[in-house]
Amino acid sequence: MALSIVASPFDVVFSAASSVKRSFLTFSDIFYRALEAKTLYAELADLSDEQLAVRGLKREEISQAVFAKVYDAR
Repeated sequence: MALSIVASPFDVVFSAASSVKRSFLTFSDIFYRALEAKTLYAELADLSDEQLAVRGLKREEISQAVFAKVYDAR
């Protein structure tokens, strides 16, 4: 005898809505992290070498510092 599971229309709609919500939240998180990275990179790139040194950075380390702050910190 085979086991048959039937989902109600409400369950199907709820599951689809939950999936859409998760996808939207994932997209939003990715979008805002990228925006944060872009903003931080622009701010650091505008600093002089001396100002970067005060922050403990060299110009060639800006990309790695931005990545670490925006993506590794969460």
